[in-house]
Amino acid sequence: MKKRLTSGWISSHMHRKIVTLFVSSIALVLILFCLAPLEKRTPIKNYHTRDNIYPHQPNREYLFYPANEELDDLQGRRFLKVKNLRTPKDDECQADPDGREKRKLLPNVIGLGAKKCGTTALHYYMTAHPKVKVSPDHEELAFFDKKWENGIDWYLDRLPEVAEDEIVFEKTPKYFVYPPALDRIAETVPNAKFILVICNPIDRAFSDFNHKVRKSSGFRNFLAQNQIQNFDDFVMRTSTRLRILKEKKMTALLENDLYNSTTNNGHLSILTVGFYSYYLQKFIAKFSRQQFLILTGEEIRHSPREVMDKVQGFMDLPRCVTGDNFVFNSTKGFYCVVNYKGEEVCLDSSKGTSRKGEEQKYLIETAEELANLYGPYNRELSKLGINVSWPFPTEEP
Repeated sequence: MKKRLTSGWISSHMHRKIVTLFVSSIALVLILFCLAPLEKRTPIKNYHTRDNIYPHQPNREYLFYPANEELDDLQGRRFLKVKNLRTPKDDECQADPDGREKRKLLPNVIGLGAKKCGTTALHYYMTAHPKVKVSPDHEELAFFDKKWENGIDWYLDRLPEVAEDEIVFEKTPKYFVYPPALDRIAETVPNAKFILVICNPIDRAFSDFNHKVRKSSGFRNFLAQNQIQNFDDFVMRTSTRLRILKEKKMTALLENDLYNSTTNNGHLSILTVGFYSYYLQKFIAKFSRQQFLILTGEEIRHSPREVMDKVQGFMDLPRCVTGDNFVFNSTKGFYCVVNYKGEEVCLDSSKGTSRKGEEQKYLIETAEELANLYGPYNRELSKLGINVSWPFPTEEP
């Protein structure tokens, strides 16, 4: 005769179920713990936090936070005051010595664009500083737009290794206007700083148009199919369509992925990139105003020393790049920069062709149409504290 259990917690059917579930849960946790090392993961959140933005130098105050009355100085005028710039100590402006410990880090500073406004020139000027490090093989990594699916490890693999007193800089102009990039940057490097370069939106659109004509067979086919002869024709066909759009439809258009579009609307970005205030307001709403430095393409072209004073102050770097580092090249029409290695670096011949008069200029009527298109956005820039003066184009004498 079988002995029947009438007491003890194990005799309970419900308790046996609980024990089984508990043991199964422990086993599952142990399995996952053992398998975790098989998957390569890179911690993102630890790179930038409010209390420790430079994980490799936690005692260093993050860049430069201005006095309260200067918070809205997005154009960096405060850094034109010598007292706000850091005087180099010892050999801070020399080439990086060998043997220092280095590691991979996500960007401290991101160049947002805008396209065709001088971001490449700024890139060269910044890398003249021994403490600014960029991707060794790729000027634009495009991680936060078209390469996002490659993963954070792909990004880190292409970024430079840096020492404790160096800064990682990466720039991709499409970040500024590509809708998903904003949230991706906020998720990955929420406390990075940003440098935005804007320029006369009329000249920018003209330069962008000519760039696409030279580089894109698809754009040339689009022009041929629509019997668009030149920039003037393109503007008159597209600008008027944009100006009559209601706010809701304009927002829907700008929030679409224009750059990867295969429709005719994809070419509207030639004009809509110049809506600087629209995109900038979205970034400022997501981040602190203290995280932004706004430069103009015109000052990069004509006043590189002042530009680099702003940049070095903004990034809290010693003032290693001065007026002595710049040499004007009359043939190219640009300043070349002498870097910390003593090498003279110049833009290649493909840069600045539209502004050097190598492209046929547009009609005054085209300029008037674009002035009407960009007028509201330029006025919004003033409300943001960005004072720019772009002279209205006039006909050649």
